[in-house]
Amino acid sequence: MKICHIIPILTAGGAQTFLLDLIKEQSKKNQITLVIINKIDLSNDYNLKLYNKYLDLGIEIQCLGRKRKSLNVIKAYTKGFIFLLKNKYDFINTHLPFAHFFTSLLLFTSQKKRKSHIMTIHNAPERINILSKILNKKTPKIYCSKSSYELNKYPECKNAIVNNGITLEQSSSLALSKSEVFKMYEIPENSKIILLIGALRNQKNYPFLVDLVKSYFSKEKSIHFLVCGGYEEGEDYINTNKISNLHFIGKTEYINELLSYSEIYLSVSKFEGLPISLLEALRSNIKIVASPIIQHKDVIQDIPYCYIPERFVLDQFHNKIMESLNTTPTKETIQNSRKALIEEYDIRNCSKKYLEFYESLV
Repeated sequence: MKICHIIPILTAGGAQTFLLDLIKEQSKKNQITLVIINKIDLSNDYNLKLYNKYLDLGIEIQCLGRKRKSLNVIKAYTKGFIFLLKNKYDFINTHLPFAHFFTSLLLFTSQKKRKSHIMTIHNAPERINILSKILNKKTPKIYCSKSSYELNKYPECKNAIVNNGITLEQSSSLALSKSEVFKMYEIPENSKIILLIGALRNQKNYPFLVDLVKSYFSKEKSIHFLVCGGYEEGEDYINTNKISNLHFIGKTEYINELLSYSEIYLSVSKFEGLPISLLEALRSNIKIVASPIIQHKDVIQDIPYCYIPERFVLDQFHNKIMESLNTTPTKETIQNSRKALIEEYDIRNCSKKYLEFYESLV
């Protein structure tokens, strides 16, 4: 089976992490191509290493080279149109709103190729513009979770709910020791790390985090909050909210190390699809405090060592964090309590369901 996955940009993010795992699994028995619409910044270490991971899997990568706010969008469109015209893919699977829209334009003149187009909806809700909604009204869709389906429902197309998945097997060796991680981010020894993962954008609700740390934790010098994610809203936000134990560390390749050495994974998000970082936290056997949104409740409600405040209120988050900090289970205890749950999110099962949906469209 020849499958083409299309994304807007190569960068950090839950959808990107998921796609790498999905392609790795699908490529075992299928021919996979990855099309990246925007120009790739390979001067960025994170982007370069992600790019090389695809090459190491033997994945063909085609970059259309679109530059934001540039007239070369016509050149990128022409390159993409010719590429898809020459290559006869069985299925073209797009990820994230701009890829859905751009690909619908590329395929607009070919009824046959339009039938091969499948959208993966990664968020709940996903911000899709009106023209894209019109063009993709009948495009088959895979929803990453039940809540993603309920908040993005397209009644006139074939669809399937396939929960996001992750690779369950983790490397036993970590690139950095705990002391090296603490030194890298200038955290005093014996401190407790509370980790957040996600780019600085409105969805992730970081102003709420800033208020939480200022109100309850600014004097707790043994507790440090680390935020991993790109600065989509600009570094000015960080510079105006400097707190000694709140660290915005940007994109990092050391997510596994940070999860292993953190005391708590925290999310204060307003909405999600099915957050990959939450699944990674479950896999890493650390305690979790997550915002009271349906996407979190669907996964971790009533799961041991997972805490969800009733409402978006600062003192409720503070109480749940303190309750979690005062609980000291071993990693093995946490792992045993989650084993059945995490197996539900095995990327192998997810990939199998993707392929079954593709084949159901023939």
